[in-house]
Amino acid sequence: MASQDKAGKRRWHEITLAIPGLWSEVLPAFLEERGFSGAWLDEETSPPHRLILRSYLPEGTWQPTLQEELEDHLEELSSIFPAGPEKAEVKARLIDEEDWATKWVSLFQPFRIGSVWIRPSPKDVQLAPGEQEIVLDPGEAFGTGLHESTQLCMESVLFLRPFMEDEAPVLDLGTGSGILAMFAAKVGLANMLALDIDPVAVETAKRNITMNRLERFIQVSNEPLSSVKKRFALILANLSAAIHEGIAEEIRLHLATDGWLVAGGLLAGEGDALSGAWHAKGLELTHHRTKNDWECLVFRARQG
Repeated sequence: MASQDKAGKRRWHEITLAIPGLWSEVLPAFLEERGFSGAWLDEETSPPHRLILRSYLPEGTWQPTLQEELEDHLEELSSIFPAGPEKAEVKARLIDEEDWATKWVSLFQPFRIGSVWIRPSPKDVQLAPGEQEIVLDPGEAFGTGLHESTQLCMESVLFLRPFMEDEAPVLDLGTGSGILAMFAAKVGLANMLALDIDPVAVETAKRNITMNRLERFIQVSNEPLSSVKKRFALILANLSAAIHEGIAEEIRLHLATDGWLVAGGLLAGEGDALSGAWHAKGLELTHHRTKNDWECLVFRARQG
């Protein structure tokens, strides 16, 4: 967890990466796998107009070796995605929690998926008849819902909802801010487990779920998937391709007969290789969604 100063305020290492634009599609997943929380993008106001990607670690967890690892990864990306003369940079500084809160609120505008609005707590929306809302404070966890991969997962939930019983068990794997579990609850699914091994994400998800009065529908836990004993009619997994590949067997073991898997977090083209791997484990691709450079795959478990 982040440390606190004498006034009780939590502090965080803000990691700033100045990068060519295309790299923003692949770096957030790399950071999340290494324990970073939250991410947002700005653009430099002067040439070469690089993107500024910021992400966060609790105070005391930033080490020089981690900076070296990031710099090595940026060098690797420069060989894969040549981006002209501009050089990527890595900087780190300590900030108070309030600095984070001010920034994300300014960037997070309300938006709607189906009949459900997602908005930050300081910004109101006028709901039309039949519409609902999720009030979200992402805190230091990934997951405002603004990213294409998250929106593709929510759209897939809407697609699958007519095939799901209200009480069907649902797993939100790597819940982050809790956004996918809360969205599923808002469209009528009432039996969810939200998992995340990041204690910051668990704390944030619990806070958001309580704020939206969805505690009776969603249980939040930091236990690893391998410790979970039940099987699920629907698994929502908005993860990087590397994580999907690493835990594919665990996901398959936790999917009920005829269960559905929503596999998000994939860059365009990554789904092809994963589809073959999932097919070998007894899953059939039923639906494929894309948005900009991201794709989301929907699978169903075969009987037998």
